[in-house]
Order: sequence, then structure tokens, then C-alpha cells
Amino acid sequence: MFGTVPEVYSRTDELEEMGLTVPQITKIFRSLHDRGFDVSPSVFTVSQGADELMRYFEGREWYDKRYHYRPVLFRHLSYSPHGRV
Repeated sequence: MFGTVPEVYSRTDELEEMGLTVPQITKIFRSLHDRGFDVSPSVFTVSQGADELMRYFEGREWYDKRYHYRPVLFRHLSYSPHGRV
């Protein structure tokens, strides 16, 4: 399998069939994306994940930058943006 890191990691099903795995953070963001969240499924590091979450939360009515690294934000990730779990 050849390509850039995003191209290779975006093929998670093929990687897993080959007995390889992708970073957990990639699995988390792919899952969020598949559940309807407007986040990139191409996240490979925790730093990228934090940046992507900040991008997602900015612009939300309830978002307050004073709390941007507090765990309280992560309780919102357990819900689908469509109101379904």
C-alpha cells in the first residue's frame, strides 16, 4: 500500500484486513465522523485531534474559550448531533 499518511490511514478497513491497525485517535475521529459529527476522519495524532475538536467547538453557541481544555466539553461527544446515541 502506497500513498501519503492520510491516504494510507484513510483505508482503515484494508489495513485491518492486513492485520495492521491505525492509531486509536484515528478510530475515534472516524467514528465521530461516521456518526454525523462535522470532524475530519483524517486525524493521526492527539495534537491534531485537539486542533480538530477546537475547530468543531468554535462557533457553537455554548462554546466558551475559557473552558476549551476542560473535560466538560467531552460529555457532548457521547451524543449524536442528530439527537441519537
